[in-house]
Amino acid sequence: MAEPITMQKLTDASIDADTLGEFTNEDKTVVSRNGREYPSAPMASRLLVENGLLGATPFSTHVAMTASALADGDYAIVTNDDDIAKNGFYQKNGDYWEYLKYQNAPRALSSLQLLKKRLSNPLRSVQIRLIGDSITWGVGSSGTSSDDDRAHSLDDPRNNLDNDSWANLLRRWIGGLYFDQSALIKEPRPDGRSSGSGYYEKTFLVDPADADSGIDFYDRTNGRKINKSNVVVIKRSSPILDHHVDIANKTSASFNNNAYVEFDLVGDNFTVIYAGQPDGTSRVVDVYDNDVKIGEFDYSSPVSWSLTKSFDLDFGRHRISLRNRSTDGGIFRLEAIQVTQKMRMINDGISGTWTYEWLPSQNGLFNAISESDEFVFVMLGTNDRSQNIKPLTAQKTKNNLRIIANTLISTGKQVVLMSANAASATDEAKNRKYSQGDVSRVTQELAAELGVDFINNYAATVQAKIDGVAYTDDGLHPNDLGHKMIFENICNAVITA
Repeated sequence: MAEPITMQKLTDASIDADTLGEFTNEDKTVVSRNGREYPSAPMASRLLVENGLLGATPFSTHVAMTASALADGDYAIVTNDDDIAKNGFYQKNGDYWEYLKYQNAPRALSSLQLLKKRLSNPLRSVQIRLIGDSITWGVGSSGTSSDDDRAHSLDDPRNNLDNDSWANLLRRWIGGLYFDQSALIKEPRPDGRSSGSGYYEKTFLVDPADADSGIDFYDRTNGRKINKSNVVVIKRSSPILDHHVDIANKTSASFNNNAYVEFDLVGDNFTVIYAGQPDGTSRVVDVYDNDVKIGEFDYSSPVSWSLTKSFDLDFGRHRISLRNRSTDGGIFRLEAIQVTQKMRMINDGISGTWTYEWLPSQNGLFNAISESDEFVFVMLGTNDRSQNIKPLTAQKTKNNLRIIANTLISTGKQVVLMSANAASATDEAKNRKYSQGDVSRVTQELAAELGVDFINNYAATVQAKIDGVAYTDDGLHPNDLGHKMIFENICNAVITA
């Protein structure tokens, strides 16, 4: 028969839970219930870096490490690569960097940090989806579309992309910050109604010789990446970037012998910029996407510069490989990769909905999430307060948000949880089972438990409520001022991440 749970055991369990929280989250020496001292996980991780491999040279990215001039046998550590699997300790072995068994656990970027990193990389187009209710839709701001004919379904009308809702302001801000305020390209539904989706785009030239370009060179004989410092770059005025990289089956210091080119692309397009060459035979480059051939181009011609071959793809993740077919001296002269980067934001705020309707098990609203969505901002819970389904507490909202967030995370999405603005005392006095503050509190708790970003729009507006500032006209939905306050709070969270 199991022993009864005593008050002492409950007290001990509570202390152990606090100790576990300190061990997991804080850089400190943890004192256990029985008085023993242990370094916490963050502290042990830090000490490992500081003392475990003295002399390891730190690099932010794997590319920077491989391009360095460190000598054979030297140690290095990669600390902040976009591909977190590349973070860790290495030792140089000839031209090859060996990933060591002795490792510190890699630290992933937060979703907001990763968003900024993606937006700064021309090879990584970004798709952001906003899921929420009427506050995300844009109710309360001036110049909105009609939100009549609502059925809490994906066919519900979406707001236009022109008014000053926080979502539209956020889309424009990212467009101005990263895409030089280019024109917004709207994507209406076939019937002409707004889909809530629009994107900005900008065309970039990516330099294959740049150590941080994301364009890599590999040796076809062994499949190993070639150190960028060993890639032969020819300088002259004719190419579009004043230099080029020659790939040919020629054992010579003037060529990158028997190499091929690869790069990761998130998007739907790229263009190879190259020079025509008359040398050798079979002067063709085969183009592969995830090891499946998708095309080719012939570079045989009298010497000519800045020829182009463009490829259109389905939007998504691609591993592109360019392989020179010639084996007798045909020179694939690569000048640059041109790509049009896009930032698409889709507002799927659906008025009146609550967390239960967004659960994956309901086979409805959650279907809005697409494979191409990399970042999902979630602001739900306002309408949960009026639901009579037990529990009649904010725990209900937290339980549902946990299912939604965990499902998104399990499918590789970057999740940002947000709380909505503070509601007026009059609104809170309606038939609400709990308050906007309660929704904000449990959403923040869940974000901390899951280790995802949280943006507290309740905290950003509650002082305005206290001061009597008119940031909402009906007591709940933010007006133009309220939407701007939410937008500015989200911007600040992105900037400071």
